[in-house]
Amino acid sequence: MSYRAKAILPVAGMLVVFGCAVLSVVREAQGESGRATAPRPVAAGSMVAFAGGMYEASGVAHVPGTDGVLFVDDGRPDEIFWMRLSDGRAQAGEIRPIKLGASVVDKEGMTYDGTHFYVVGSLSKYKAADGAGLARFRFDPAGQRASGTESVAGLK
Repeated sequence: MSYRAKAILPVAGMLVVFGCAVLSVVREAQGESGRATAPRPVAAGSMVAFAGGMYEASGVAHVPGTDGVLFVDDGRPDEIFWMRLSDGRAQAGEIRPIKLGASVVDKEGMTYDGTHFYVVGSLSKYKAADGAGLARFRFDPAGQRASGTESVAGLK
């Protein structure tokens, strides 16, 4: 693979993840209210205290058909987290770790395309070259498990 291709792949991967995230937010907002509303920004890089622990929740995706979300903590490379939400969008119940089935170094984002969830790791860190930079999987909310995990390494 050429140097230029190696330089372009991480950028292309991030653009795909970002585009899917924007599309998911817009579709979800339109489905709930009939028209799009702007998402509320959250400070990046800050630790969030939830009942049961501290998490650096750097990416989150709503699980359609449920009152819950999946989120990533960039310090836990082989897990994602399931959290139910109340009507007021606050934590309801305990957060459950879910084995991802792949190790994504320094997870930075998460999105959903209608079939699979995607987790992307930092592509700017040297150690990211050793692990997966991108993983996709299906999530079963009833069984609270990830399945069919596929990952791509060497994106850096």
